[in-house]
Amino acid sequence: AFRWTESGGMVGLGDLPGGDSYSDASGVSADGSVIVGRSNSVNGYEAFRWTQETGMVSLKETLIGFRCKWLDAQFSYYFSRWFYNCWEWSKSFGTI
Repeated sequence: AFRWTESGGMVGLGDLPGGDSYSDASGVSADGSVIVGRSNSVNGYEAFRWTQETGMVSLKETLIGFRCKWLDAQFSYYFSRWFYNCWEWSKSFGTI
């Protein structure tokens, strides 16, 4: 996954540890300060949230056969379901 800045052009976001150096973005906040997506880690594909301050942070959930949705414009609340299992993530509480 990449972000674009006027001063630096295209800049890679990196990836989560242990995977095959892969990430892709699925959303970006209006001001570009938050980017969300998935990255391949030692555990398989995991959801991530990226900011300039934190870098790429795993949401600690493996994404296999997932359906998910970011529920606010700043990407601070997330809902996912996999068959009969559901989980939520929030900036305040982490995985619920």
